[in-house]
Amino acid sequence: MESDLELKYDYLPNRSNPAAVFDTMAKYVKSYDDLGNLLAESIGLKDDFTFQLISVNHGSIKSRLGAAKGRLKSLVAESIFDSAVHLHSDLTAVEETSSEEEVMAIAQGLEERLTRALDSTGEAINPPIVDPKRLAEVLQSLSAANDSTMNGETLRISSSTSRSDMNMMWRFTGDPKEMFSAKVSHFKGQLQIRVKISVNQGSQAWAVTALKNNLTFYAKVQNEEWLKRYQEVDIAPISAKDVVTAEIEYDVYDLPTGTEIKNAKITNVLSIERYKGTQSGLFDN
Repeated sequence: MESDLELKYDYLPNRSNPAAVFDTMAKYVKSYDDLGNLLAESIGLKDDFTFQLISVNHGSIKSRLGAAKGRLKSLVAESIFDSAVHLHSDLTAVEETSSEEEVMAIAQGLEERLTRALDSTGEAINPPIVDPKRLAEVLQSLSAANDSTMNGETLRISSSTSRSDMNMMWRFTGDPKEMFSAKVSHFKGQLQIRVKISVNQGSQAWAVTALKNNLTFYAKVQNEEWLKRYQEVDIAPISAKDVVTAEIEYDVYDLPTGTEIKNAKITNVLSIERYKGTQSGLFDN
């Protein structure tokens, strides 16, 4: 069965401007299209989502969002859609979201929920990192859709495993343009790191910690020859206490909430200092 996300907008049948009903639904469609792509990109994937109009009845419109055919595995798409449904749960008990801290809390909730859903699929997927600024833009879009509804109208969102009703009273009152204004710099050079999580199959990102600032981030190993040797155990497994010297590049985001490293790449592994001694020659590329 294909995974999809269904939106059901129940409007007042006696609305004087029918075009406004379709305009409201279009706003919800765009919001969830943007959310689906945001969540897909949070795990290092890019996908095109397509909406189709299912039905228009007196007082009700249904639309369905699905991943472009063949682009995302069904279980991964379902994990994304299920997380989108549960976003409503984060908004149920509040009538307003306005601060960076509140957006960050929602982003963290989405990351945790998506991580649990992905773990159950058995797929080797990067841990999600939701961009809070883009999430704020999605929340602003959802709020604008709520603004265009009338009292008594409802929106229900459903995946194959869960469903939730939109809190029609909720509004986003922050300004995404002013939120999470980050100073971005680029690092390229040698760095000593410890490996927290290595990948023994495939090309997913490794979790590493930089010794100079103790920041943990995810980085893909770009040197395919070295990666193949490591995954074929031509190079002994790297332990959490080993120190790896590598050529790395990444973007540094100085946010009000702290420093984050994104878009990291390990371009070359120079040496590995084992916990009990140094073994360099074997690990040169």
